[in-house]
Amino acid sequence: MSYWVLPQEESQKNNKRRSYECTHLSDIDKLPKINKSGEAKERDTVSPLPCSAGSDCLCLEDSSVWILDEETNEWGSI
Repeated sequence: MSYWVLPQEESQKNNKRRSYECTHLSDIDKLPKINKSGEAKERDTVSPLPCSAGSDCLCLEDSSVWILDEETNEWGSI
């Protein structure tokens, strides 16, 4: 499992909307959600923290893009 947060502007950090990249499709289920932490990795203090709707993730396995939906609190591909 591998995912990480991409650097963003300070204003975006304050609203918890984050951009992630992950290695495998199976990592999507391990990402954080609204009011729910994701799976923590060793010494990673930011990636597993809850994030807000509209956060996105690029999956390197198949180049798919995923967005965290506000209504369902689930990651969905676009």
